[in-house]
Amino acid sequence: KDLRPFWREVFAPRYFADVQELFDSEGKGRWPRLSPKYAAWKAKHFPGRKLLVLNGELKKSVRWSGGRVGPGGVFVAERGFALAGTSVPHGAAHQRGVPKRNLPKRPFLPQPDVRVFGPLLRDWIVRTAKGKRS
Repeated sequence: KDLRPFWREVFAPRYFADVQELFDSEGKGRWPRLSPKYAAWKAKHFPGRKLLVLNGELKKSVRWSGGRVGPGGVFVAERGFALAGTSVPHGAAHQRGVPKRNLPKRPFLPQPDVRVFGPLLRDWIVRTAKGKRS
Protein backbone atom coordinates (compact mmCIF):
# COMPACT_ATOMS: atom_id res chain seq x y z
CA LYS A 1 0.00 0.00 0.00
CA ASP A 2 2.89 2.38 0.67
CA LEU A 3 5.90 2.11 -1.62
CA ARG A 4 7.79 5.12 -0.26
CA PRO A 5 10.40 2.94 1.51
CA PHE A 6 10.95 1.00 -1.73
CA TRP A 7 11.39 4.19 -3.74
CA ARG A 8 13.94 5.58 -1.27
CA GLU A 9 15.82 2.41 -0.28
CA VAL A 10 15.85 0.36 -3.48
CA PHE A 11 14.70 2.33 -6.51
CA ALA A 12 16.53 5.65 -6.02
CA PRO A 13 20.02 4.23 -5.33
CA ARG A 14 19.80 1.95 -8.38
CA TYR A 15 18.14 4.45 -10.71
CA PHE A 16 20.56 7.27 -9.95
CA ALA A 17 23.53 4.87 -10.24
CA ASP A 18 22.23 4.02 -13.72
CA VAL A 19 22.01 7.75 -14.50
CA GLN A 20 25.62 8.26 -13.36
CA GLU A 21 26.66 5.39 -15.63
CA LEU A 22 25.04 7.21 -18.55
CA PHE A 23 27.13 10.29 -17.79
CA ASP A 24 30.32 8.24 -17.39
CA SER A 25 29.74 6.28 -20.61
CA GLU A 26 28.40 9.29 -22.54
CA GLY A 27 25.03 7.67 -23.05
CA LYS A 28 26.60 4.24 -23.50
CA GLY A 29 28.27 5.69 -26.59
CA ARG A 30 24.93 6.66 -28.15
CA TRP A 31 24.82 10.38 -27.39
CA PRO A 32 25.56 12.55 -30.40
CA ARG A 33 29.05 14.02 -30.47
CA LEU A 34 29.66 17.73 -30.03
CA SER A 35 29.83 19.99 -33.05
CA PRO A 36 33.44 20.46 -34.19
CA LYS A 37 33.41 24.15 -33.22
CA TYR A 38 32.04 23.55 -29.72
CA ALA A 39 34.27 20.49 -29.22
CA ALA A 40 37.34 22.64 -29.95
CA TRP A 41 36.17 25.35 -27.52
CA LYS A 42 35.40 22.80 -24.79
CA ALA A 43 38.75 21.02 -25.25
CA LYS A 44 40.53 24.35 -24.82
CA HIS A 45 38.56 25.64 -21.82
CA PHE A 46 37.47 22.38 -20.12
CA PRO A 47 39.92 19.69 -21.28
CA GLY A 48 38.98 16.11 -20.62
CA ARG A 49 35.37 16.80 -19.64
CA LYS A 50 32.81 14.37 -21.00
CA LEU A 51 29.56 15.12 -22.79
CA LEU A 52 27.03 16.99 -20.60
CA VAL A 53 29.75 17.82 -18.09
CA LEU A 54 31.10 21.34 -18.15
CA ASN A 55 31.14 22.39 -14.50
CA GLY A 56 29.54 19.17 -13.19
CA GLU A 57 26.36 20.83 -11.92
CA LEU A 58 23.96 18.67 -13.96
CA LYS A 59 25.73 15.39 -13.17
CA LYS A 60 25.91 16.22 -9.45
CA SER A 61 22.20 17.06 -9.36
CA VAL A 62 21.29 13.50 -10.35
CA ARG A 63 23.62 11.69 -7.95
CA TRP A 64 22.13 9.73 -5.03
CA SER A 65 24.16 9.93 -1.85
CA GLY A 66 23.29 9.67 1.83
CA GLY A 67 19.64 8.96 1.09
CA ARG A 68 19.13 12.06 -1.02
CA VAL A 69 19.64 13.43 -4.48
CA GLY A 70 22.32 16.04 -5.17
CA PRO A 71 21.92 19.84 -5.21
CA GLY A 72 19.31 20.80 -7.79
CA GLY A 73 18.13 17.23 -8.08
CA VAL A 74 14.51 16.22 -7.77
CA PHE A 75 13.26 13.09 -6.08
CA VAL A 76 9.72 12.75 -4.79
CA ALA A 77 8.56 9.47 -3.27
CA GLU A 78 4.81 9.00 -2.85
CA ARG A 79 2.78 5.97 -1.86
CA GLY A 80 2.22 4.74 -5.40
CA PHE A 81 4.79 6.55 -7.53
CA ALA A 82 8.12 8.35 -7.56
CA LEU A 83 9.44 11.25 -9.59
CA ALA A 84 13.11 11.67 -10.40
CA GLY A 85 14.78 14.51 -12.23
CA THR A 86 16.67 17.76 -11.97
CA SER A 87 15.85 21.42 -11.62
CA VAL A 88 19.14 22.46 -13.23
CA PRO A 89 17.92 24.82 -15.98
CA HIS A 90 19.80 23.30 -18.93
CA GLY A 91 18.83 19.74 -17.97
CA ALA A 92 15.55 19.79 -19.91
CA ALA A 93 17.27 21.10 -23.03
CA HIS A 94 19.76 18.23 -22.99
CA GLN A 95 17.13 15.62 -22.15
CA ARG A 96 14.74 16.66 -24.94
CA GLY A 97 17.02 18.45 -27.39
CA VAL A 98 16.45 21.89 -28.90
CA PRO A 99 16.33 21.65 -32.70
CA LYS A 100 16.18 25.45 -33.15
CA ARG A 101 19.56 25.72 -31.37
CA ASN A 102 21.03 22.60 -33.02
CA LEU A 103 21.20 20.95 -29.60
CA PRO A 104 20.58 17.22 -30.05
CA LYS A 105 18.84 15.00 -27.51
CA ARG A 106 21.18 13.44 -24.99
CA PRO A 107 18.73 11.71 -22.65
CA PHE A 108 20.34 11.23 -19.26
CA LEU A 109 17.13 10.39 -17.35
CA PRO A 110 15.98 7.06 -18.77
CA GLN A 111 12.55 5.56 -18.39
CA PRO A 112 12.95 2.95 -15.61
CA ASP A 113 13.20 -0.52 -17.10
CA VAL A 114 10.46 -2.79 -15.74
CA ARG A 115 12.72 -5.81 -16.42
CA VAL A 116 15.13 -4.39 -13.83
CA PHE A 117 12.85 -2.67 -11.35
CA GLY A 118 9.96 -5.16 -11.48
CA PRO A 119 11.98 -7.98 -9.88
CA LEU A 120 13.46 -5.54 -7.35
CA LEU A 121 9.95 -4.46 -6.36
CA ARG A 122 8.73 -8.07 -6.15
CA ASP A 123 11.67 -9.04 -3.93
CA TRP A 124 11.14 -5.98 -1.72
CA ILE A 125 7.43 -6.82 -1.31
CA VAL A 126 8.26 -10.41 -0.34
CA ARG A 127 10.92 -9.29 2.18
CA THR A 128 8.57 -6.67 3.61
CA ALA A 129 5.67 -9.12 3.91
CA LYS A 130 7.83 -11.69 5.67
CA GLY A 131 9.13 -9.06 8.07
CA LYS A 132 5.64 -7.95 9.03
CA ARG A 133 4.48 -11.49 9.77
CA SER A 134 7.28 -12.14 12.25
